[in-house]
Amino acid sequence: DRAIEKEGKDWISTAPRPHDPRLSIIGLQQAANVGLRLKEKGITKILASPLVRAIQTAQTVAVGLELGPNSVCVEEGLVEQAKSFRGKTADEPRPNWNPLLLPPSELCQYSDKIDLSYRSLVNVTHRKDESAPNTVMEVHPTMLTFNERDLITAERCN
Repeated sequence: DRAIEKEGKDWISTAPRPHDPRLSIIGLQQAANVGLRLKEKGITKILASPLVRAIQTAQTVAVGLELGPNSVCVEEGLVEQAKSFRGKTADEPRPNWNPLLLPPSELCQYSDKIDLSYRSLVNVTHRKDESAPNTVMEVHPTMLTFNERDLITAERCN
């Protein structure tokens, strides 16, 4: 993760999914603290992005809240913008397209609390944009029309 990079260590070239890294040790500690702080708030469900680090956060918070099975719902609509799936520099590896996001059934390796019966309110798909190299197209019903953000993203991927 980026904290490891600050120490001068390389993680990205050996990461199986560099665009979807696991939560760092510090991140796990922070998530545990959140779970403890929210314990008396009556939370019964957690909505999480389908990114590995978000699922690990949800799992850790759910443990702190003492939530049972099916307490973590994977909501595709919470995933960050597709442009973040590209490396920060041209030298960083590009996304692993098989698949870009793991389905809930595979995310269960990071959480035993995922509700596999939950269906996302916003279905998001990411696909390669064959018109430009290393470009991700994000497709969902709430997507805005082509805008300046898309131009910046396209420029960054060339």
